[in-house]
Amino acid sequence: MQRDCALRITRVGTTLSFLIVAVLLLAGCVYGTAARPVINEPVITESVNKRSEVAPSINLLTPWAGQTLSADNVEVKVEIDGFTVDAKAMGGAAVAGRGHWHLYLDGEFMLDSAQGRVMLEPLLSGPHHMRVALANNDHYLLNPSIEDSVVFDIMPGEDVAALEAAPEF
Repeated sequence: MQRDCALRITRVGTTLSFLIVAVLLLAGCVYGTAARPVINEPVITESVNKRSEVAPSINLLTPWAGQTLSADNVEVKVEIDGFTVDAKAMGGAAVAGRGHWHLYLDGEFMLDSAQGRVMLEPLLSGPHHMRVALANNDHYLLNPSIEDSVVFDIMPGEDVAALEAAPEF
């Protein structure tokens, strides 16, 4: 009887020892790796390049459609996504996904820019059609064309005063 009792205690003790060792091993695997400092190993993070996931686009923020402005206060603001604007590369070789934008007023080329905001010279009164389009470094528009356009107005009678006040070149 003593022998049966001792055998049972030994089995229980062995089972408990095994469980304790297993728990400690698992705890070491789970918690030990997080607590150990990692030296000279590169940290790998998953980085998402939003520009590569977004189709190129250009949007006119100002002026907006139907807006009436004074002749000497025409601010053009654009928002560009999915395309890298690179002022230093303007006029260079075309590089996919890089370039600048062109502004056309009433069907005529006015300027190219790598800025998000430009001010225009005073304009004549009346309606105007503005178009902005993304261009490669070599000044060719993207194909297919990525553009936005609006029609806005300059207040009547303001063009004469604004043009007279404009500096002569």
